[in-house]
Amino acid sequence: MSNYMETRKDIAPQMRSILVDWLVEVQECFELYHETLYLGVKLLDHFLENTVIQKDELQLVGATALIISSKIEVKKTFVFRLVFQNEVIMTI
Repeated sequence: MSNYMETRKDIAPQMRSILVDWLVEVQECFELYHETLYLGVKLLDHFLENTVIQKDELQLVGATALIISSKIEVKKTFVFRLVFQNEVIMTI
């Protein structure tokens, strides 16, 4: 991933920093996995690298990235639990 914030004219690096701090607070408040936060920030960075947005949409994009990443983490955990339960059932 390139250092896309250097070329952005519409969003300052400090704005991204404030957004990431807010995402950390949301992650702590809802007791999400750390991996969910990391994935959310990565999704945010990939989106911002390829898409021009308005300043007032930045928090919405960050929240959406965190929601998508939480769905991925929950789904992955659910799949692991489902596989484990099926293994237990098959061995009985």
